[in-house]
Amino acid sequence: MDLENIIRNRRSIRRYLSDDIDAETIGRLIECGRLCQSAKNRQPWKIMVLKGETKNQIADIMLTCYKPSFNDRSNSAAASAAVIKNAPLLFLIFQEVDEAWQTSDLVSIGAMIEHICLEAVHLGLGSLWIRDTVYTEAKIAQAVGYPDLRLISAIAIGKPAETPAPRPRKTTAQILLKEKTTFLTTQRCQLAHAMPADFENLMPFYTDSLLRTFLGGSLSDNQAQQNIRAIIADTQGIHLTVKLNDGTLIGLIEITPHHNMIDKEISYIFLKEYWSQGYAFECLQAVLEYCRTQLKLTHILIETQSKNIASRKLAEKLNGELKQKLIRFNEEQCIYVINL
Repeated sequence: MDLENIIRNRRSIRRYLSDDIDAETIGRLIECGRLCQSAKNRQPWKIMVLKGETKNQIADIMLTCYKPSFNDRSNSAAASAAVIKNAPLLFLIFQEVDEAWQTSDLVSIGAMIEHICLEAVHLGLGSLWIRDTVYTEAKIAQAVGYPDLRLISAIAIGKPAETPAPRPRKTTAQILLKEKTTFLTTQRCQLAHAMPADFENLMPFYTDSLLRTFLGGSLSDNQAQQNIRAIIADTQGIHLTVKLNDGTLIGLIEITPHHNMIDKEISYIFLKEYWSQGYAFECLQAVLEYCRTQLKLTHILIETQSKNIASRKLAEKLNGELKQKLIRFNEEQCIYVINL
C-alpha cells in the first residue's frame, strides 16, 4: 500500500480481534517510531511494550478516575480503558522531563506516534492513539516503575475487529489561512506592503504620464518593472499599497530615507479618479501616526515640486511646515517638515 493510501485508510480502532501480535511485528512498529524526525534530533521518546495482565492493569488504573456521572473526563477514560483491555498490545509513550524543551519534545513525540500508527496500517493492524492516560499518568508511571518519566500517551494496537467509516474532516478551505498583509486600516482603505500579486496594478504609478507630471515623467515598461521589483524586495523602506475595502488598488505611500540620508521622507501617489476625495489625507494621517507610535520618529519630511500645488496644500493640511526650497532634478522643490 502506498503512503497516501495508508494515510487515507488509517482509522481509530476501538474493537480488536484477540490474535496475538508477534515480536517481529512489534519490532517493525518500534523501528518506524525510532526512525522519526525530532526537533534538534533530541529523540525524546521512551516506549514500553505491554501485553496481558500488565496491560490490563493500566486500564484498571485509568478506571480509578471513573465515576458514573456526567463527568466527560471520567467517561472518556473509562471508554479508553475498555479499548486497552480489548486490544492485545499496548505501547506506553514516555518522555524524560525537561521543561525547557517541553513544546518541541511534545511535537516530536506526536510525530513518532503517528509513524507507529501509520506503520500499523501498513502491517494490516489497527491502532488507537490514547490521551486519556493524562488523568492518571503519575499513577501509571509509578506502577510500571518509572516515576521519573512523564507518561505522554498510549497506543492500543491489534488486528481490527471493525471497519469504521472515515470521521468528518474539515475542508481544505477551512484549514488554510490566507496571508494577512494588511499593515494599517482606515475608514475606507487598507494599507499593505507591496507584494508580487500587486505587480500589474502598480504599473500605472510609474507609466501614467499624468500621475508622473511632477515626478520626472513616465517611465518605460522596463524601468517601471525594475522599480516595482525594487520596492517589493526593499527591506530598508516601507512601501504600502492603498486599497479600497473591495480590494481596488488606488494609491502607493512610501517611507524611505530622504536625499539628505539623515531624515525619513514620506511620499504618496494616487490614481487620478480618487483625487480630491480625501483618500490621501485619510491614509497619510494613519501612516504618520504609525511613524510616531511605532517607528518613534519625531519628524518626517515631504518633498514636492513647488509647482505641485495640490501636493503642497496636502502637506500643509498635514501640519507640514515649509523649511527649505532647493533645486533638484532641474526643478524647484519644497521641503516640508511634519513634527510628530
